[in-house]
Amino acid sequence: MKIFMATLVTETNTFSPTPTGMAAFTTGPDWHRRDASRQPPAIANIPVIAWRRLGEADGHEIVESLCTFAQPAGATLQHVYEHLRDILLDDLRAALPVDVVLLFMHGAMVAHGYDDCEGDTLARVREAVDPACTIGIELDLHCHLTELMRASADAIITFKEYPHTDAGDRAPELYRICTDAAAGRVRPVMALHDCRMIATYRPTVPPVRGFVDRMKPPFEGGWNIFHTTAVSSEFASPASHLALRGNGRAAWPGWPTDPEMEALRTRWFATPDPAAERAVAAETERRAFDQVPYVSLGQIQQPTLFRTAVRDIVPANAPFFWGLRKV
Repeated sequence: MKIFMATLVTETNTFSPTPTGMAAFTTGPDWHRRDASRQPPAIANIPVIAWRRLGEADGHEIVESLCTFAQPAGATLQHVYEHLRDILLDDLRAALPVDVVLLFMHGAMVAHGYDDCEGDTLARVREAVDPACTIGIELDLHCHLTELMRASADAIITFKEYPHTDAGDRAPELYRICTDAAAGRVRPVMALHDCRMIATYRPTVPPVRGFVDRMKPPFEGGWNIFHTTAVSSEFASPASHLALRGNGRAAWPGWPTDPEMEALRTRWFATPDPAAERAVAAETERRAFDQVPYVSLGQIQQPTLFRTAVRDIVPANAPFFWGLRKV
């Protein structure tokens, strides 16, 4: 898998009379060309360091573009934004084809002539790459979310903390979503809704602290839930009981990796007779009660009606049309 990554960050205060020029992006310690991920960590390159580390560990090819960060100020000069954006796009076109694009931007960058720099950049990236390419972007918590951004990206991840202490945590989150999507293991879906609320929300104190904790992945102390339904006949044996799988990312979203559970399933397929099948199934049940891969929240009975002329109905908890006769 080939992964392209870049950083173009500034937070714009449109009330400020001080424009953001080229020197704000290129004269500080956060300006790098193609090697930011190999530099000591600073505010601008924390995500790309994580993306290179993860990508190389997974055996992927990493292609790096510019990395730049300008301190918050007024609107960026038009030619400055266009120049930096076009460096990113030129590097991207030179790297094609790519499977994943990972960007780190602020989310509230405004330039003269561009009210939505992140949306503009994402839209142009989307135009440049193959339709199958997965595009992800990490944003500051104090960002705008526009329909152009949503339509152009496959995944948008924002900081969850203020002060912004979690840029390094969000980067692996975005990486996993995008690489899993590129591999066909997940299909991210996003929606945008305006809550029409303006207030001061402090992530360090309740009640917002609780909201932030619940939004985090389970390994960071948060939680999530995957719910589904199944016909009970599907759970009649280890062959079709998908909830008793331990094949991790190849299973349902969030499912555990449990080699012992998978080994039991393999043994069940290899059993020579019904008695051996029952013995392995009993071991599988004990393992399930020990590991608890899923929780049943209830059962329903679906009534089934048959004409009186139908005979030899198989008594079961679901309709099976085997060997029916009409008299």
